[in-house]
Amino acid sequence: MILNLTPDHLDRYPTLNDYAATKARIFAGLVDDGLALLDAGDPWTPYFQDQPHRGRTVLVDAQPGTESVTHAATAAGAQIHGPGPGHTLALPDGETYPRAILHLAGRHNSKNALFALLAARHLGAPREACLAGLESFRGLPHRMVLVRELAGVAYYDDSKATNVASVLASLDGFDRPVVLIAGGRAKGDDLAPLRALLARGGRGLVAIGESTEQFFAVGDGVVPTLRATTMPAAVAAARSLAQPGDAVVLSPACASYDWFKNYGERGDVFAALVRALA
Repeated sequence: MILNLTPDHLDRYPTLNDYAATKARIFAGLVDDGLALLDAGDPWTPYFQDQPHRGRTVLVDAQPGTESVTHAATAAGAQIHGPGPGHTLALPDGETYPRAILHLAGRHNSKNALFALLAARHLGAPREACLAGLESFRGLPHRMVLVRELAGVAYYDDSKATNVASVLASLDGFDRPVVLIAGGRAKGDDLAPLRALLARGGRGLVAIGESTEQFFAVGDGVVPTLRATTMPAAVAAARSLAQPGDAVVLSPACASYDWFKNYGERGDVFAALVRALA
């Protein structure tokens, strides 16, 4: 499975095309009854579909009626029914799973669940085990983890989102207005998509780190936007912008090395500060 491809790890690859070609090699070992899983909405998916391989391909989060066309077998796509994160996860054979049992926010986690379900069922895991897995899984550290709710506001640690594409994936279809804490050591990503994201579902923006001014410019004129020079100040600023029913999300779209040794430390500090709020 390839969930996405974004401009990252370019310290190790000469170009993005070289990175894509390396990722595509994962399908080279597929046998005739193998399965290739791709995100229907990712712009690199047509490239991966064009790479010759055996087995069948399923497109995840495909629009109704979508089919994958590859050099091997064709299969209908797996779908998320409903707006936002959705209410039903549907496999190509008609088997469905209720989205409500998954304890993870965001449409991207609906996609992740579909990838996992398709792989597990392909390998013979029974439906009952898949249901139990969805219901028991609480997520990985710093990936849209709910830290706590306070005064009607939910606080999420998404410190692992170190580029713009990750933030867009995390907040796509989010079911409540968001106060976003973003910034750090920038990777040169185009920040314009974040402006559109905030215009659709933002309550506010708190800009932090070396790229404070860049992120302030993204939010300014779209949502109430504040600067913060420390993480405690950022949490306080986000709390001041949030209203009951909102979410405060640390999803920085940047590396952490300006203030922290890694994204894990950044997330841990954020979470500790949120837990300490009175």
